[in-house]
Amino acid sequence: MTAEISQILILHGSPSDCDEVRGCIDRLGDNYHYVFTTCRAEFEKAAGARRWDMIICCADMPDYDIANCLLFLRSVSNIAPVLVVSSVPSNEVCDRVFELGAWDYITPRGYPRLPWTIKNLIKDSRLQDRMVLVEAQHVRLFDEAPYGIVLIDRDGTLLQANTEVSNQVLYSPSELVGKSIFEFVPAGDRALFEARFAESFSLPHPREVSYRGEAQVLRKDGTTFPAEVSVRSMPEPESHLTIARISDLTDKKALELSLSRTDRLTAIGKFAGGIAHDLNNALAPVLMAIELLILQQSEPNSLLDTAKIGASRCRDLLRELLTYSRGGAIDPERIDTSALLVRFRDLVQPRLDARIDLQISTPEGLSDLWGDPTQILQVLTNLAHNGADAMPNGGCLTLSAEDVYVDERSAPNLHCLHVGGYVRFTVADTGLGIESKDIAQIFEPFFTTKKHGKGMGLGLSIVSSIVESHYGQIDVASVPGKGTTFTIHLPVASKVGVPSVSPALDVAVAKARDTILVVDDDPGARSAIMNAVTALHWNVLSANDGMQALNTIENSVERLSCMVTDLRMPGMDGVELTKVVKEKWPELRVVVVSGDFWPGSANELRDLGVHTLLQKPVSLVALMSALPPDLRSD
Repeated sequence: MTAEISQILILHGSPSDCDEVRGCIDRLGDNYHYVFTTCRAEFEKAAGARRWDMIICCADMPDYDIANCLLFLRSVSNIAPVLVVSSVPSNEVCDRVFELGAWDYITPRGYPRLPWTIKNLIKDSRLQDRMVLVEAQHVRLFDEAPYGIVLIDRDGTLLQANTEVSNQVLYSPSELVGKSIFEFVPAGDRALFEARFAESFSLPHPREVSYRGEAQVLRKDGTTFPAEVSVRSMPEPESHLTIARISDLTDKKALELSLSRTDRLTAIGKFAGGIAHDLNNALAPVLMAIELLILQQSEPNSLLDTAKIGASRCRDLLRELLTYSRGGAIDPERIDTSALLVRFRDLVQPRLDARIDLQISTPEGLSDLWGDPTQILQVLTNLAHNGADAMPNGGCLTLSAEDVYVDERSAPNLHCLHVGGYVRFTVADTGLGIESKDIAQIFEPFFTTKKHGKGMGLGLSIVSSIVESHYGQIDVASVPGKGTTFTIHLPVASKVGVPSVSPALDVAVAKARDTILVVDDDPGARSAIMNAVTALHWNVLSANDGMQALNTIENSVERLSCMVTDLRMPGMDGVELTKVVKEKWPELRVVVVSGDFWPGSANELRDLGVHTLLQKPVSLVALMSALPPDLRSD
């Protein structure tokens, strides 16, 4: 490691003494360099020009009094240690130069120790510089720490506080010093805090105390914030100081709450999906039996019609639960947005109170969407009905739609969206509005602001789930007493992917004698489809799992035209079964039914050549439309 070079400035007027000083410095080695000056002007110019490691001044200059010289050096901010040499010893001069800041005073008798003195004074100066630097760094670390730090005396008075504390409690640093720590404790907690604080100082000899916990801290404006407070007392012989670290937990608490809500919503979603799947299997034979009975009646039967309406309502509710739990559009297609809004008007307008004015504003040439039209329509109608409910005395309900482009500048504000084209829907009412405390929970399942019996609290959670599954974003703004506005962004359809037109439904009874294989591990669901197929005069075979289905196809002597299979089955599920069937019998039509299509399963089945996916409970109309054309009557 290269030794540090020491730069020395010398002011001296005596040639003989100059030679003596030069000799002393030369004996120190090559790491000590010096510059000689012999007059006041030359010396003062050199002294202010750079940072010297040491300055040696002669006290016997004829034209420059040593006192004036030292006073000048004190005015130079980057001054180094000063050594005064004198050819004539004088106690008066010695006392004076030390008063004016000299580090040492040497007469000719002390010249032998001059090299040692120079070396050690430079060493001490550098050590002092480092200590000053370390102290400055400590002050900076204290003031710029990312958490609050305060120093308190035994009376609870703030002696020092850093910038973060000032920002936390909304006081300036100068306002904080001298305040009592108890001023920052809410009134309800203050008595207990004061008692505990006093307890730590009650002993004759204060002991070291440490504490760490959470507390509420009071700001200047009267609000509070949660904080983690770490306190450590530092007993000293004559004083007892306490240092406290204060970390604002506001963001941490918000994150924990968000994660807790996310976990809770995930658990609720799984629970809802499981219940809906099981209930769908239980409801399937009920709904199918009702439809078969209606089909067999020669005249209308009001009891059966009532039963069908009730079973259909149960089916719709279960599908809403599945939509919430999965949030997936099972069969997306290109959507004519303008036509969708016409359907919206036809659905909503007749159900509105005559005192509510419905206004729909859309430009010409609105972009198409890509998704599930039924679910998107469900989003808009749900928001419209909520808006109508919020206006019991009438008002204005507005729906507008427009094309927007989200670019790099606007995407951060629309945090769920990627850059690209969107249709922005705005549903606004002039109703009661939503309290600010409820806004954060408005999309949570089973949370509702409606009166008991007026809603389950699933509507907005399902709306949010549908929007998310379509890679969109929903936002809400509300002013109590003035109304609520929901804003939805949904991505526009690409130029590809135009769907084929769905065939018209034909529910006539079949006359063919082809055979259908029904595969389902649930006896009730399997029996429901089998009864429907039999009642419509088709042959039917059944299997309760994938392996049994393969054996049935392999050994059947009848002509199999279609396999209707469940998706979720133990062992070999519907996807795996379809893979094997399509490999061995590619001409066999496959229809997949399920109470709950898991994410990605629909696309995987389409890739295998399955064009029809039915959601349980399956209706007669849906079943008829799914069967091969040669199994329907002309």
